[in-house]
Amino acid sequence: MTIKLLQPVLLGLLCGFPACADSISVVFTPSLLTGSQGVTLTFQGALGTTTSDLPYDAYLNSLSISLAGPLDWSFDSTPFMANAPLQLASGAATGPFDFFSVTVPLGLAPGLYDGAVSVLGGTDPDSEVILGVSGFQVQVEEAPAPVPEPASSLLLLAGGVGGVLLLRLRQRR
Repeated sequence: MTIKLLQPVLLGLLCGFPACADSISVVFTPSLLTGSQGVTLTFQGALGTTTSDLPYDAYLNSLSISLAGPLDWSFDSTPFMANAPLQLASGAATGPFDFFSVTVPLGLAPGLYDGAVSVLGGTDPDSEVILGVSGFQVQVEEAPAPVPEPASSLLLLAGGVGGVLLLRLRQRR
């Protein structure tokens, strides 16, 4: 009998505990960016609490970013730290703002790569609980063939014309 009475109390305490995941929604607009090797892509996103009765103001302390494929992806979460509020109150929303950047590695095969971002935080500035998770995608395209600059083309053309004129002058003598 005592156990039956404790179950609802324990369940209520666990659900009200600040470590409940996905208490913050993370939305990227757009969630798919396209680039070629060596290009840096910046994702924009917005944050909001998924419930208006969140029992605390959530500190937004850091990001955890993962992306499928090779391990040499380069991530920069500085935009999140510069643009996101220190805390997000119950029922509040913020954004869109620059969230993070991804640099596409050189030599990476073209294709679609899936990633995920976790917003970490909690009840104090040192908490690292997952508050919200969202997916994103990077479409890697073939690097475009280099196009010669117009000045280089003109210089090449002028050299060719000069060479032809020089040959004609030598033939006339």
